[in-house]
Amino acid sequence: AEAKKLKAYISYYTFNTPENKPYVETHFSIVGSSVEYKAIKAGTYQGSIGITLIFRKENEIVSIDRFNLLSQEITDTNKVDFIFLDQKRTSLPNGKYTMELSIADNNNLKNTETVSQDIVIQYDDKKINSSDIILIESFSKSKSTDAFTRNGYTLLPIVNNFIPTNITKLAFYHEIYNTQKISPNEYYLLEFYIRTAIVTGK
Repeated sequence: AEAKKLKAYISYYTFNTPENKPYVETHFSIVGSSVEYKAIKAGTYQGSIGITLIFRKENEIVSIDRFNLLSQEITDTNKVDFIFLDQKRTSLPNGKYTMELSIADNNNLKNTETVSQDIVIQYDDKKINSSDIILIESFSKSKSTDAFTRNGYTLLPIVNNFIPTNITKLAFYHEIYNTQKISPNEYYLLEFYIRTAIVTGK
């Protein structure tokens, strides 16, 4: 049989808090059919993904997180139509960092994907700032609190750069900081629009 190749999508965003403690929010989406499944009991299988997330500053590790994502239990490994979806928030002060991410199939450690990305965090508590923008696949009022809950809503992100045809409304999440601190009695107008991308070069 042909060996599977792990199919994973990663995105990251920076945010701030009212206490001016910035953080990086990293999203992970792994296609379930690209993962191998192991029997955990008679007639039931489960996939397991190991994730290592490291942030470095000037080659020094300032944050490291290791965790596993487990799939739901399934009975037929030929009918896998779900994804592994998770996110992590890492508190980091302003500065320049390198994020190193490794995603491995725990049932086939040869099936691994790694990525390295430079990240800049810069929030000024004396100016009006805004967060990055997260594109949202769906949102709903939350009945409980989990990793995808914000301000009473469950927000499921679009992790890759492809928007499927079943999404007919483009929703996004975005935060603005320090308006009450800078000008507490003023109103602000927020404008957003979509425009055609300008592509240069070949």
